[in-house]
Amino acid sequence: MVTRSWKQSNMFFKTLKCATGVVGSILKKETPECSDFFESLYSLKKDPWNYENSEYEKEKYRRTLEILCDIPFETVLEAGCSEGVFTRMMSCICKTMTAADISQTAIDRAKEKNSDRCNIEFIQMDIEKEELSGKWDLIVCSEVLYYMDKPERIAAVRDKFISALNPGGHILLVHMRRLSDDDSGHPAPITGYPSLGAKTVHGVFRESQKLKAIREDVQDMYVISLFGKG
Repeated sequence: MVTRSWKQSNMFFKTLKCATGVVGSILKKETPECSDFFESLYSLKKDPWNYENSEYEKEKYRRTLEILCDIPFETVLEAGCSEGVFTRMMSCICKTMTAADISQTAIDRAKEKNSDRCNIEFIQMDIEKEELSGKWDLIVCSEVLYYMDKPERIAAVRDKFISALNPGGHILLVHMRRLSDDDSGHPAPITGYPSLGAKTVHGVFRESQKLKAIREDVQDMYVISLFGKG
């Protein structure tokens, strides 16, 4: 069931407005490598998506944590931790956590934001190009994989995630809707943003015989999907 809310949509577009201008200024100059794109983004603006204060993001975080309410885990990998806002929330409910991001600037800010937390390891890495050198009970990946723009690239990262899970582990995905692969009657893709949304990204994970879909929360603007290692 899709939950539609004008309030949620308005909160989303306020959040989007924070980043659109910065993204546009980068894309006008060149079509950068993914690492260069995000490093430029964070260098130009602190908290470009307003994760810290956005009511839309706060509601999404609440729902993301809610979907994990009865899932046992001690070790967590957050693939794409940005400046560490959700990282801080997750660190309160796990034993140890690895938080990774492609941008060193984002990692530096995340470290500063969470300097009082002793159970988080922060690392700068490209999850597509680099190997994952650990094992975790839970891998969280929010608003990241659609930047890989092709299903085969997403599938390669999916397989890395599966290999990095402990037996009985889980993968939690959160990605935006309202993109060109979404048949829900939403507008055309937003200029400067990826074209593949939750429908494609989460669909790639459903295709793996090594994963089973546990539960899903479909909102008007985004989808939260939980998968278990079968």
